[in-house]
Amino acid sequence: MRIILFLSLLYPFNTQASNDTIIDANFSRIEVFSGKIIPNKVVKSQTIITVFYYGFDNKIHQGQVVCHYLFADKIKSVFEMLLKDKFPIFSVIPVHHFNWSDSKSMKDNNTSCFNFRKSQNGQTSEHAKGLAIDINPFQNPYISRNSKTYPKGATYNENQKGTITKSSNIIKYFQKIGWKWGGNWKYSKDYQHFSSNGR
Repeated sequence: MRIILFLSLLYPFNTQASNDTIIDANFSRIEVFSGKIIPNKVVKSQTIITVFYYGFDNKIHQGQVVCHYLFADKIKSVFEMLLKDKFPIFSVIPVHHFNWSDSKSMKDNNTSCFNFRKSQNGQTSEHAKGLAIDINPFQNPYISRNSKTYPKGATYNENQKGTITKSSNIIKYFQKIGWKWGGNWKYSKDYQHFSSNGR
């Protein structure tokens, strides 16, 4: 449930807060890793960062990203730049909230990073390492080489709010931290996807 946090002071973009920030996620470390058996080594490599973003409702939201600790500050810096750009993001909620279901998270148009799961081709996903993030899945679907689209019902339309295109600043921001965009894949296209190794 989203609640509104009233702050006594109005902060500029250096803290990314406003006087009526909408809280989409404020979970504890125990909560974000609950409900699934995950190797302790993997859990220890992950950290939780609080991010602020410009929502589809034109308001400032607070969410949480679970990611590999080595990229925590860099991912946070990307969200700071996206907020300054007012790039709309629907929600940023850890995947445990969706019972670790990637399909449920995507269907809800949720942006997420860590998810201990396999990829579409059955290999260990970069999300299982906290080294990939999916942004606005419904505007930026995964389209397989045989033209199957995920999430179901999504379409890629460059004119839609929250869509990532080749000219979007978000691609440059992730490039600055060394992450690559799935929209540049040769055969399948994963428009929502950014990862540290390009997979």
